[in-house]
Amino acid sequence: MENKDRQKLMQMKRHCEDVASFFRRCGSDKSCFVSDRLYFNAAAMSILQIGEPANSLSEDFREKTKSDMPWGMI
Repeated sequence: MENKDRQKLMQMKRHCEDVASFFRRCGSDKSCFVSDRLYFNAAAMSILQIGEPANSLSEDFREKTKSDMPWGMI
């Protein structure tokens, strides 16, 4: 794996952890999450930031891992 790909994957992991922490804040109470615009927008931005590095992973890496990860859906 190229170092660039490793860095992008670590960036994506951090954003995933951020999203998970936003959802844990409200537990299973969807209305809590939706009504708190600060957390809702922070989660939306983190989700967007997951897609950006995913789209710039090397073609070689994406090809080797396509059976494990639907890269085109991210």
